[in-house]
Amino acid sequence: MSAPTAKELEALANFRPLVADLNLNDEQKSDMFMLRWLRARELNLKAAEEMLRKSMKWRQDNDTDNVLTWEAPKQFQLEFAYDYDGLDKDGCPVVAIPFGKWDVRKAVESGQKAIYLRYFDQLCERMLSIMRERSQSRPANEPITQMTIIWDLDGFSLRQMAARGTIDATLEGVKRFEANYPEILKASIGINAPRIFALMFGLIKPLLTPRTLEKVQIWGSNSNKWK
Repeated sequence: MSAPTAKELEALANFRPLVADLNLNDEQKSDMFMLRWLRARELNLKAAEEMLRKSMKWRQDNDTDNVLTWEAPKQFQLEFAYDYDGLDKDGCPVVAIPFGKWDVRKAVESGQKAIYLRYFDQLCERMLSIMRERSQSRPANEPITQMTIIWDLDGFSLRQMAARGTIDATLEGVKRFEANYPEILKASIGINAPRIFALMFGLIKPLLTPRTLEKVQIWGSNSNKWK
């Protein structure tokens, strides 16, 4: 994330008293953390406060602070594998997700929707943990706060789109990310997208803020265009 502007610093000063009663840890009291919520709501103090309060309750209700110690079933981990591929030139983590090969329909129809959603929450928290670790060797005012996700959509098919459970689980995952992890996304890059994926993205798009949409790229199978 870029450093706060003078206008954002003024908003931060007015925002802090509104959420002073929340039980925030030292990291959550930092300017960069607070700024995430303000930017996500275009510096609307009331909207940012509501967003942060709802998210803190969500974290408590879902025991998100302990999600890194949770383990999904081994077979699930194999079928929903992803790669943490290191860092970009700015030191931000990059994760590659073979979403086209993830059988979300199978997971939902076998009663694993909750596991699927928690698994994605865990991925986000894992990336935040990496950012936290990488920030320790950087100046205090230059922390790593964002990540890049590369979605390999090769294999995404009509079979997934034809199942309402798949769509519901995917959209719920997007909603959770937007509501609870604002501004941690540096870029979201979809590659090898088949034409059918346009239908799914058409459902996802209204759930994304303009800020998030600016960071999204969708590419087809011609690697010469996106490499």
